Amino acid sequence: MRELRAVMLRCVLVRYCPDTLAFGFAYQVRWRSCASGLCSGARRLGVSYGWYRRYQTVRGSLAALGGCAKARDCVHCIEVRAGCLPSVRTDPAWEWLSAAVVRCSHADHGYFCSIGDIYTPRGLCKSLSRTRTLRRPRAARTSRQAHADTMWPFSSAYPETPVERLFDEYDYIIVGGGTAGCVLARRLADAPATAAGRVLLVERGPVADTWASRVPLFSSDFASDGTRTIRRPFVRQSALAEVSEGVARGDGEKGRTIEGYSGAVLGGTSRINQMLYVRGWPEEYESWRKAGLEGWGWEDMKRCFLKSEKAEVAVEGVHNTGGLWKHTTHTDFYFKGFGEAVEAAKTVGFPYIPDVNAISSDAPFGCAKLHFTIDEHSHRHSAYHAFIPADYVRAKTRVGRLHVCTGTIVERLVTERTEDGKLVVTGVVLGPTVEGAGKKKIVGVKKEVVLSAGPFGSPQILMLSGIGPAEHLKEHSIPVIQDLPAVGSNLQDHFGVSVGFNIKTWDSLISLEKWPWRFFIELGRYLIWGTGLLLVPVLQLAIFANSKLLDERGLPTKTDKASEEKLPDIEVMPMAYDSTDPLYSGPRIPANSGTFSFLNVLLAPQSRGTVRLSAADARAPLAIDPAFLSNPADLLPLRAAVRLSLRLRDAMRARGYAMRDATVPEGETDAEVDDWIRTANRTTYHYSSTCRMGRRDDGAWEGGAVVDARLRVYGVGRLRVADSSVFPWVPRTHTQAPAAAVGERCAELILEGGL
Repeated sequence: MRELRAVMLRCVLVRYCPDTLAFGFAYQVRWRSCASGLCSGARRLGVSYGWYRRYQTVRGSLAALGGCAKARDCVHCIEVRAGCLPSVRTDPAWEWLSAAVVRCSHADHGYFCSIGDIYTPRGLCKSLSRTRTLRRPRAARTSRQAHADTMWPFSSAYPETPVERLFDEYDYIIVGGGTAGCVLARRLADAPATAAGRVLLVERGPVADTWASRVPLFSSDFASDGTRTIRRPFVRQSALAEVSEGVARGDGEKGRTIEGYSGAVLGGTSRINQMLYVRGWPEEYESWRKAGLEGWGWEDMKRCFLKSEKAEVAVEGVHNTGGLWKHTTHTDFYFKGFGEAVEAAKTVGFPYIPDVNAISSDAPFGCAKLHFTIDEHSHRHSAYHAFIPADYVRAKTRVGRLHVCTGTIVERLVTERTEDGKLVVTGVVLGPTVEGAGKKKIVGVKKEVVLSAGPFGSPQILMLSGIGPAEHLKEHSIPVIQDLPAVGSNLQDHFGVSVGFNIKTWDSLISLEKWPWRFFIELGRYLIWGTGLLLVPVLQLAIFANSKLLDERGLPTKTDKASEEKLPDIEVMPMAYDSTDPLYSGPRIPANSGTFSFLNVLLAPQSRGTVRLSAADARAPLAIDPAFLSNPADLLPLRAAVRLSLRLRDAMRARGYAMRDATVPEGETDAEVDDWIRTANRTTYHYSSTCRMGRRDDGAWEGGAVVDARLRVYGVGRLRVADSSVFPWVPRTHTQAPAAAVGERCAELILEGGL
């Protein structure tokens, strides 16, 4: 067993530390040296306490040798790559010294010191004294070396800039380092200095770039420790029913609590979501253009999608391989139920679509295979990893083009009136996430502030700054500087309803919990080959349909005929686990065998909610009311979706696939299905439209709109919003890819000129 573990460990080192081979280091690994226990004090290195203590020793020694007076006091000034110094006296198995680099990133120092890649036989640690000062940048590294630079345990610190070291003024300030914010920061920093100048990206969460945060299964919110997530309790939903175990459906207390999740980390929700890369339908974006939003039609959005993506295979007009954001699709179905679902969909009349991003407007309905933002190393490829990785930010920080400041919130915007009476933004007030835990600072802006804080954060900052519904602001004694009723209004989300079944344990993700030995097998598969269930393939398909084309039993009736319906309004997602809301207190799929479910999603909700302040404090929780099912029209397509999922179940059973009903409606009458819809429901975390783009006088939406087609906030100069909050309505797709496209489009609008 010891030999087997040693072999596996060497395989891990070869896979995740390829630079060790490139530099010719000799690894002599003994299991007892590597399994001495992890210590929380090891911080982001994720190594044993002994390694961490040696790392700190070398860090201090190199700082002294580097001659940087500020290095000993500033953790952001020093960067050590692979700086572990094993004690050769106590452990002769470690007779090497890995590459170590210390560099001062402060512009006024103008140099960095390097210790060469050294292999040291026992007793030659005095080689540490051999240093040299370099006045030129390091040579470009290979992609394998660059990848290894971010790998455990030889991880270097992310080049953050603390509040006290920020410039007093920037050309552009981006508030929020989420999906759209990362894209925008990259594009502005890549632009010529004369066009974009200095850029500041402010993120309330940490970097938190650990090995576990890159493993798809471990990093998904439902399986992670939650440290990269903000959980926001919603206002109790009066249209829903709270049902407890043993309480008859329909007899439960009216109203239940649902939590909304969003990313609180650099990269935002792209760091915790299911990694789905789904653009949506061309007709969706054409409807934006037809609504008066010039520059947001399909051709405009397609250009933005293609600019970002780095697909596995280039397809003319469909996929691009020259971008930064990597996505892929799983070659095979990891669970048998998915293959059965495809065949069942074909049986009831839905064609199989091998690429969800290649759906045409002529045939918008079918069973589509999904794409995921996973890179070639089988890691989650978030917007952070794609657009602002450490090496890129390090280079841009060195020349003063881009600063990334994490663990910091924007308390409010600084505004003033110009001589001609126009309201403009002149800066932001920065503060710590915890009151009193750090200093506040006002940072000025020369050109523009762009809010990319998400559908909750962006309207919150506007309202705290006196921009929003006047009556609501007065309730919190906030001076009103611009009355914009649409701020925080028109909140939409894709409402979901789950139906569940018991299947064979092997065909479900629950097998990892029930059989620990399978988990270790899958862990080995992932570490050695980058495959297996740690890629979290519990969702690989989505069935898109329009409820108007389904009969009273949920079966397609017109999919083979020309129809005026060009967009789906429901989505059915087969999942190899229980898709019930984590807070749901009613009956769940019994865990005595495998779990399989269909999550039925409402893609075009008519219900609209609100985001409101609970206090005039940036750290206070928000009052969020998604108002699920407040519009009765939402029940009709949801009924069709639930019935369609039951027909898919029937077709799977007819093929011999064993599925036992677990959590399904008692019957299929409208009343019984509606009762189930109000009971077994959940959010899908696709929040949008709280700073919606459109006409300010659009009477169809509360308050009209917040931003125009150039993403400029109405009535406020030098201020834009760029995130999912600007969607004119929630798009009929998963929102990660469209949010990134908004970041791309915002960068185009800024660099085109014209405030």
